[in-house]
Amino acid sequence: MVDYISGKNTTDDDLRATGNDSQLVGGGGNDILRGGKGDDILVGGAGDDKLYGGAGADQFRFFGNQIDGASDTDAIYDLNFGDGDTLVFGQYNGLFGTDAPGLNGFASGDSAIISTYEGLAAAYEASGGRISFTGNPTSNLLIISFDNGAGATQTIRITGGYDAFVSELTLS
Repeated sequence: MVDYISGKNTTDDDLRATGNDSQLVGGGGNDILRGGKGDDILVGGAGDDKLYGGAGADQFRFFGNQIDGASDTDAIYDLNFGDGDTLVFGQYNGLFGTDAPGLNGFASGDSAIISTYEGLAAAYEASGGRISFTGNPTSNLLIISFDNGAGATQTIRITGGYDAFVSELTLS
């Protein structure tokens, strides 16, 4: 059983998972979503959100049609692909037109499930410039941006992700 917990579209919400598997949906506003011990689904929605998956195999979901204005910047504080965490993208207008280890593009490339840093690097390398990254190697912070193909950008700040991502890039 999955508990569904939803915020409001006009406020900044602080949503917390129950003891069960939970689906947390922030909606509009700059939300904080806190997963728990279960396998949680976190959807920040529009706004600049902070996402904490907690224990378990969590899904961090991002939808290209939910970007607020020209850009959103969300932060993931505990992405751990080794624990089964995944990044799930939908409605990105053909951005994910390839499959690779750790990257499963589907729906004519509009959507993808990314389950490893190798898959995230493969998406970046195949994006034709629609995915860009920067970061801070000293603090191991990855800042990666996804162009939704409709004039808006989803930026994700991944704490602890820079070294793992850069190590998977093909040096050419």
